[in-house]
Amino acid sequence: MKKLAFWLTLLSGICLAQEITEVGKSGGFYSIQRIQYKTGKVFIIDYFSLIALDVTNPSSPRILDSINLGDWTLAIDTNDSTAFVSYGNNLAAIDIRNPLHLTLISSYPTPYYIYDLKTRNNYIYCANFMRFAILHFDGEFNFVGALPTAGQNKALDIKGDYAYLGEDQSGLYIVQIDNPSSPAPLSYVDTPGWCVGVEVAENYAYIADASVIGTPGQASVQVVRIDDVFNPTIVGSYISNGGNVFNVFPVREDYLIVADGAAGIKVLSIANPSRPTLVSEIRGLGTVRDVCYYDNYIYAACEDTFRVFRCELGSIIPPDTIPPVVEPVEPLDGTFSSRAYQKIRFRIYDNTAINTASISIAINDAEYHYPSPELSFNGDTLVWTPSVPFENGEIVRARITAVSDTSGNPARNLPVSITFTIDRTPPIIFDPSPSPESTTPNLQPPIQATIIDSISGVDASSIRLTIDSIPVSRFTFSENRLSFIPFTPFRDRDTIYVCVSGVSDAIQYGPPNVAPDFCWRFFTLSTIPIPDTIPPTISLITPIPGMYSSCPRQPVKFLVRDNTEIDPYSIEIEANDELYTFPSSSISLEGDTLKFQPPTEWEEGEIYVEIVSLSDTAGNDAEELPFPVSFFVDYTPPVIFAPYPLPWSNVSDTIIRVSVTIVDSISGLSPLTPRLFVNGIERHGATITDHRLEYLYTPAPTDTIARVCVTNAQDRAWGCGPNIAPDFCWAFFIRTAVNEIEGLQFYIGPLYPNPFNSVALLPYSSGKPSDGELLIFDLTGKIIRREPLRLSDHGVIEFNPGQNAKSGVYFYELRCGNTIKYGKALFIK
Repeated sequence: MKKLAFWLTLLSGICLAQEITEVGKSGGFYSIQRIQYKTGKVFIIDYFSLIALDVTNPSSPRILDSINLGDWTLAIDTNDSTAFVSYGNNLAAIDIRNPLHLTLISSYPTPYYIYDLKTRNNYIYCANFMRFAILHFDGEFNFVGALPTAGQNKALDIKGDYAYLGEDQSGLYIVQIDNPSSPAPLSYVDTPGWCVGVEVAENYAYIADASVIGTPGQASVQVVRIDDVFNPTIVGSYISNGGNVFNVFPVREDYLIVADGAAGIKVLSIANPSRPTLVSEIRGLGTVRDVCYYDNYIYAACEDTFRVFRCELGSIIPPDTIPPVVEPVEPLDGTFSSRAYQKIRFRIYDNTAINTASISIAINDAEYHYPSPELSFNGDTLVWTPSVPFENGEIVRARITAVSDTSGNPARNLPVSITFTIDRTPPIIFDPSPSPESTTPNLQPPIQATIIDSISGVDASSIRLTIDSIPVSRFTFSENRLSFIPFTPFRDRDTIYVCVSGVSDAIQYGPPNVAPDFCWRFFTLSTIPIPDTIPPTISLITPIPGMYSSCPRQPVKFLVRDNTEIDPYSIEIEANDELYTFPSSSISLEGDTLKFQPPTEWEEGEIYVEIVSLSDTAGNDAEELPFPVSFFVDYTPPVIFAPYPLPWSNVSDTIIRVSVTIVDSISGLSPLTPRLFVNGIERHGATITDHRLEYLYTPAPTDTIARVCVTNAQDRAWGCGPNIAPDFCWAFFIRTAVNEIEGLQFYIGPLYPNPFNSVALLPYSSGKPSDGELLIFDLTGKIIRREPLRLSDHGVIEFNPGQNAKSGVYFYELRCGNTIKYGKALFIK
């Protein structure tokens, strides 16, 4: 009888309590890409258009309005009032509050296609080809931040402070977006196919993983666990049968609607995310690219037709054939605990429920069954609490030997065992050297002690060593022996105090066992004490007095020498009227090098630094005190201005004096560094007099324009390199007898329209057919377009600065034979 009930349950799970039934459709579209449901309305993007449909009667979807955006539509997301649609290299905001009259609010050009987008709290998050971009919308679009990526981004979803970004050939990236101006990548998980759709629900991301080109039949749904955003993990998958998964739509935590391309629509159970299970499907719909589900209806984009299906997902219940999984939580195998009543925890999770009466756990030689005073549950975690304390040094072995779920599925990975050890005693410190209360003639004796913990071992990172109350960090700990050799000799006839403290054992659970502080003292006494009467000496290492530095925190280094040792606590340094004393983060003494570095950047100008106090350990003051040094700090590059001839002026001289003023007010200009270019050719022989760079330029007879650039103007600052002025460029026209006289028979009319925003017309009359050329320059004189022309005796020329041109002023030059005409145009994009 029990077997019969089991098979009836299994069969009822396999049978479909509610089929997927088509109830309505609307056809005649071009190729529907994406759909969005919004309270009785569905917004679809099709070809160049956004279309609003009324679906309050699912059997008869009705078009309300549409708006043509003029380029291919790719992605859509909506909020209560606005639909955001990417089309071509643009992003549009469309008012949808009145679906009978869709209205364009604003548009924004983007560098690349946006293949998916999401809107949250006035921010627009975009899968923007090979970058992840964030915009802000408050009636107008404003760029906020971006993150470049290695692959092409095709899918996107947002949850909390994280973006889940699908790259087509890579997988899923998780990006932190709590600071929208600086999105930061956190982690990545690879998928077998091309990630073209991603939807996040609870702790899982469901990925539409399309077939790799040239590898048919490999499309799948991938389930990624994302509760740990630093370590996303694929936990389950569903392989499509003949389809090419384009998108997914999760319904609660139970079901996933799949747009499976030519394989139609699939409904998967995701109650157990590790094993998505097909519970219903419908085929023969053409290519299904997108789906969504609301109130027992599936809305689907099926090529040129929008379709509506009835499907009551609450009635589709798959059978439970998945066994429980057991894994240790605490303590982990091979670890140590200081707790006498250390609890033991195993996580037992199942897609339905655990049969607690089936649980059997063995602790050493004792076996426990649920219910028991020692056993309890905390969520899906089984907790065993000891009734008597463990002994110190006791090795504990815990095993789950039996457990099954309420469907009778036994766990398959049993037994699950862990072994750990109880350690309740601290380390022992002994055998110090030099011996306590002893006297040593060695002024640099090795300082040592033995530290042992016989159970869990010593945590070396916990050891703290102090000598005369000063912490010591560069000691060694090897084979249970702590060792330190002083860097400098101790004073003769001195008392040295040593303490080893904070030493704990290597416990993973519970508080560590800490050894009592171990302190002792010893004495120094050399055989021939020699009094020190020689004072320290000071000399300057860097910077050279009077030098100019471009380093924001230019250090000052002194060489300080003494026959014994410098007393660091005697050091006082004054910098720009502010006094610094040791210890200070600005003062360091390494060997015989004393270094001062300001806590903040120097102010530009003259800097004064002075050693006002320094002595050795015998109390001898340095004889050179005070020891001053001064230098200059220069952060500002040279300034280039006053070009001649004036930009865009007309010059008819046969020899043109080209000049420009270059000034650096602090360290001065390095006169050999400026480079002069005319029409892209470096010109040598320029002179600099009284800050004025001059060059005598002889234009060729055919030259009509001179484009001049002065580059690499450097000042005399060093240290962090010279300050270099930005390139300074301008242009002027050259009028010669040849191009003025021979151009009398060629006429051009005014450019129309001017200003213009796409193409303007330039009328001309040449008297006879001839060859010509149109050149267009930007404000710097750079040629941005060169177009050869075949001119008739009269006509018009289309004037266009190019697809990538920005708004601004442009100059043009029209050549016909030896005739040259000039003009200016204002381009407004």
